Amino acid sequence: EKIVYELVQKAGRYLPADKIHIDKTENPLLWHRSRVKWNQEVNKAVELEVYYNEDFQRLPVLAHEVGHLETLPKLGNISFYCSSEKNLYHAEVVASTWALKFLASKGLKGGAFNEAKKLLQGCLDNYYIELGVPVRYILDSENKNGEGC
Repeated sequence: EKIVYELVQKAGRYLPADKIHIDKTENPLLWHRSRVKWNQEVNKAVELEVYYNEDFQRLPVLAHEVGHLETLPKLGNISFYCSSEKNLYHAEVVASTWALKFLASKGLKGGAFNEAKKLLQGCLDNYYIELGVPVRYILDSENKNGEGC
């Protein structure tokens, strides 16, 4: 719960509290719909929606979405994200890498860390297949710079 609180606090730097939603659902596919909504006209995040149906999903999914809030402005905001398949994939890699670094820095390790990494790698692999980008990124705690995408 402490890590969730810290992630919500980070999200609160970008969004008002009433625009941060973290909801448990019975739908096992809904967590894939977690996202940061962006206003493209002002190039700014406007809402965070995080869904999970199993408790182990909550932390990595929330951390990944907060990772977008933390990293996408430095990459060029939503215009960068939407500009090409390669950039979209890169933004997803950077958010997942940020998420794992954050979770590790808060003491998540062992089986819980490996589950988080497996979940995020599965998401990246889906993007890799769907987008047809030329290089598959492998999440690795040793790869500190987000290289390979």
